[in-house]
Amino acid sequence: MGYFIYQLKDNDCGIASLKMLLATIYKRKDFLYYPQDKVDKQYSFNDLMQIAQKEGVTLTAYRVMDKEELFKGKGDFELPILVTLNFKECRHMVLVKKIYKNSLKIYDPKKGIYRMKKKDFFNLWEGFILEISEIKGSNFKASKVNVLPKSFMFLSLFFELLSFIALFLGMFFVNENYSFLIPLLLFVFFVIFEFVYQKIVILSLKYFDNKLLYDDFLRNKNSFKDYYEDMNKYKVELVSTPIKYLSSGIIIIFGMFLLGINSYFSLINLGIIFIIQIIFKLLEKRYLLKKRNELGNLEHSLIKSETLKDDEFKEKLETLNNETYNIVSLTNFKKYFLMFLTIILCLLFLGFSGNITLNFLLFHFFMYIFLEDNFEKILSISDSIEKIKTYKCLYLYHFSK
Repeated sequence: MGYFIYQLKDNDCGIASLKMLLATIYKRKDFLYYPQDKVDKQYSFNDLMQIAQKEGVTLTAYRVMDKEELFKGKGDFELPILVTLNFKECRHMVLVKKIYKNSLKIYDPKKGIYRMKKKDFFNLWEGFILEISEIKGSNFKASKVNVLPKSFMFLSLFFELLSFIALFLGMFFVNENYSFLIPLLLFVFFVIFEFVYQKIVILSLKYFDNKLLYDDFLRNKNSFKDYYEDMNKYKVELVSTPIKYLSSGIIIIFGMFLLGINSYFSLINLGIIFIIQIIFKLLEKRYLLKKRNELGNLEHSLIKSETLKDDEFKEKLETLNNETYNIVSLTNFKKYFLMFLTIILCLLFLGFSGNITLNFLLFHFFMYIFLEDNFEKILSISDSIEKIKTYKCLYLYHFSK
């Protein structure tokens, strides 16, 4: 997702957008973890200009009276720029990364990265802008966050890999040409490696608790409830994410090998399924994210607004519900389309191989579905990375000295 970070609190959109701007112009992700003060109100333009000035960036604040100038003279604006959008209930700052003919690429610290149509942008933008006028350079370096020793990370991945290898070899040697002691010994090693792996994971979680959460609690008793839940989520994501994707990757490789040694036609089928999954993922990022943002704004307006007439409220509520059902329908369509495609490919394979039996069909169908689920996890790796980045920011927010 490039130099992107989510805001930490409801009123942090300004500082989060500035972090992304600094990271973008300096091409250094350190700025995504720039320290920020704990404040109860939004950062003003002046606050952001002073912070940017400390890091060698001069920002100029002004109001564009003719909004079309942003598109007509897009070459005259030094991108990226910071703008405020008015959502009636509050003003929200975002970073404009690119300007196209009839749309903009928005880095929204609350909702993510998306494109906004020119018409929608004009309806929300009042013309206020923060633009870069000078860049002198900065020596800023983010604080190191070594919440878990690298040895724990390495050993957990290493023993998880060993357990998969032992299991695979154990299955391979289940053959009348080999002594039964060989697979038996390998399966014993699988159990041992899996036990050691689980033990290392528990030790990693305990290390986080003992060396960080408990010590920090003693120094920050008053804010314990503010950070405890977030830090527990950080702990789980940090430990489980590498393991989850390693496991999914190994399962996919092992599954493809198992199917491939029987027929290359299965690999072609998997390739087709994986390509369709990638296409769906790209469409989801482009369409569903935009829809969810629109629904979020609509839901927010219903909760906050006290001036809506009954008819207006009913109309907006119906729109919210109908659009929500549409998203559910699209999600279900993807699920059943992939299932239907899998069945068709399995039947084609049966016809191609000449082995038309129920057992053969069920084996390949459930194997394809299993590999689809693991490939879906691989495609979602960016979501886990963004969560870890956000929790790292929260850690620095609460505990940086």
